[in-house]
Amino acid sequence: MTSLTPPPRIGTDERRQRLDALRNLMDKEGLAAVLIGPTTSLRYFTGIVWHPSERFTGALVHVDGRLEYVCPGFERDKVGQLIALPGDVFTWQEEENPYALIADRIGPGARIAVDDQVALFTYRGLARAIDPARLADAGPLINRLRRSKSAAEIALMQYAKTITLEVQRRAWKSLRAGIRASEVEQLIDREHRALGADQGTPFASSRSAKTPRSRTAAKPTAC
Repeated sequence: MTSLTPPPRIGTDERRQRLDALRNLMDKEGLAAVLIGPTTSLRYFTGIVWHPSERFTGALVHVDGRLEYVCPGFERDKVGQLIALPGDVFTWQEEENPYALIADRIGPGARIAVDDQVALFTYRGLARAIDPARLADAGPLINRLRRSKSAAEIALMQYAKTITLEVQRRAWKSLRAGIRASEVEQLIDREHRALGADQGTPFASSRSAKTPRSRTAAKPTAC
C-alpha cells in the first residue's frame, strides 16, 4: 500500500539556497535587486503566502545578501508573524506611495528586476517611481530556478498526486443514490485537508454534472 505519510515541508535552509541561487543570477545580469510580489514566487523564496490586492506586499531581494519586506503599515504585525527568513520590514501608509518606498530602498541608478507574476498596475506604479530603463523582467531568472526541482520538492509533488488519487477513491466509495453534489464536494475537501492539503481542493461543477470535478491536484505544502 502506498504510504500516506506526508514528507517534510520545505525548510528555511532550502529557501536560503534558492535565494543564494537567485542572487548568483542577479549578479551575472548586473541587477541590484529583485522585487517579488504577493505571488507563488513569494512563497517559493520566503515561505510567505499572501493574497494579492491593490495594496502592495512583497519582498525585495538584494544582490548584496539583504532580504527586505514591504507591506502596508496596518499589516506589519501580520506579516511579521509569517516571516521565517530574517529581514527588515519597511511599511507604507495609506497616503504614501509604496513604489516610492521601493525606489528609495534600491537607491539611484540601480537596476531592479520585477516578478513577472505581479499585477500590471504594480509594474506601472514602479515605472512612475523608477526610470523604466532601470526595470527588468525577473521572470527568466525565477523560472530558470523554479524549473529545477529538488528531492524535497519532488517528494511533495508525488505526495500531492498520491493523496489526490486516494481521495478520489474515498469519494467514489461514498457515492450512493440521492447524495448531493455539495456533500461530495465537502467530503473531497475534508479528506484532502485531513491528508495534508493545506489549501483543500477547488471544484468545477455544472448543471449537467452528476458529481463535482476537482480542478487541480492537492497542494499539501509549498514548493
